[in-house]
Formats: sequence, C-alpha cells, structure tokens
Amino acid sequence: MPAELAAAGIDPADVDAVILTHLHSDHIGWAVTGTPGRPYFPNASYLVQRAEVTAAEALNPGLPAGLIAPLRAAGQLRVVDGEATLPPAVRLLPTPGHTPATSRCW
Repeated sequence: MPAELAAAGIDPADVDAVILTHLHSDHIGWAVTGTPGRPYFPNASYLVQRAEVTAAEALNPGLPAGLIAPLRAAGQLRVVDGEATLPPAVRLLPTPGHTPATSRCW
C-alpha cells in the first residue's frame, strides 16, 4: 500500500479518515505499523463500529493490544454505534454479519 499511495501522490499525513469496515487481519494492514505500533496515517481518525471492537476483544485477544490500543493512545480511534457521518458527504451505515459475533439471525 505505501508504494501505491506514493505512486498516486498521496502522503500518509494527508489522509484524514480511515474506515475500518471490520477488524479481520486481512483488512487492517497498515493501520498500525512499527514497534511500538503507531498509526500509519498520523493525522487520520480511524472509525470502527463498537460491535467490531467488542467482537475483536472476544475472538482475537491479541488484536486490541496491537491495533486498538495504539490508535486509542494516539487519540485517533473513533468508535461509533450505528450510523455516523463524515463531513462533507460520507455516511457510514452498519452492515453486521461478516464478523461472527456481530451476525444477526432472524
């Protein structure tokens, strides 16, 4: 991803929002890098649904320390419940179901 961003002329410091659709390991790469972990996008808010954070804590105990804690410590984690808006025109809609603990059966 870093090479692709650079090729597009995008500096990680220019990114102001990262939406983590779910907290599976194949979808959170580059969110936090280095040791100790630091947000890859230093000026971005990282948005994630509360249900995903709760599920991650239950299903993948190492994830909160490696991802959630560094984002929270940097003041960049924004946990939302349900719908949220990112100005000027992005609306987040929860779509539970891909993470087992967030699935709804009717």
